[in-house]
Amino acid sequence: MSYNIHLLAWAIMIVAIALHVLMAARVGGVPLLLSMANSQIKSSDHPRLWWGNLRNWLKHPRI
Repeated sequence: MSYNIHLLAWAIMIVAIALHVLMAARVGGVPLLLSMANSQIKSSDHPRLWWGNLRNWLKHPRI
C-alpha cells in the first residue's frame, strides 16, 4: 500500500513539473525557458541589492 502511495506522489510531482514547464512556455515562450535554465547571475541580481530593489518596486510597482 505505501509503495502505491509513493508511486502516486512521484506521478503527481512529474505532472506538476510538466505543467509548470508547459505554462512557462505558453506565457513566456522560449526566452523565458532559456532564462530559467541560465545559471549566470547578473550583477543587478546580487543579494545586497535585494532590499533596495524591493523598496523601489514597492514605490513604483510594475505588474
